[in-house]
Amino acid sequence: SMSLMMASGMDVREGLERERDCCGNEIVKHRIDKCLNLYNDGKHLDEAIRESGLIVGMESRLITVAAKTGETDVVFTKLSEQYKQVGNAVPVNLAFEIAVGIKNTLEGQV
Repeated sequence: SMSLMMASGMDVREGLERERDCCGNEIVKHRIDKCLNLYNDGKHLDEAIRESGLIVGMESRLITVAAKTGETDVVFTKLSEQYKQVGNAVPVNLAFEIAVGIKNTLEGQV
């Protein structure tokens, strides 16, 4: 998950690029590319995530608050747990797919 990526010190760009390369969903790939472009252009990660549509709504606002308080990894862990419990909602599944891909990359399963 994103929390593992951040806690391990892995470069955000590298984690997102690996996730994009392993992702089977074209919509998510497009959003990851947009997120990477925004991040590379100097946006903070929380802004890039929100503006790219990678994670939206209340979840993106939680990430923004967490970024300001230094608790981003904690929020990503909580969001990942929530995504697992929700099930079949499309936006949730897209975000969960991203979190799982990043987690697998960090654990060397890619």
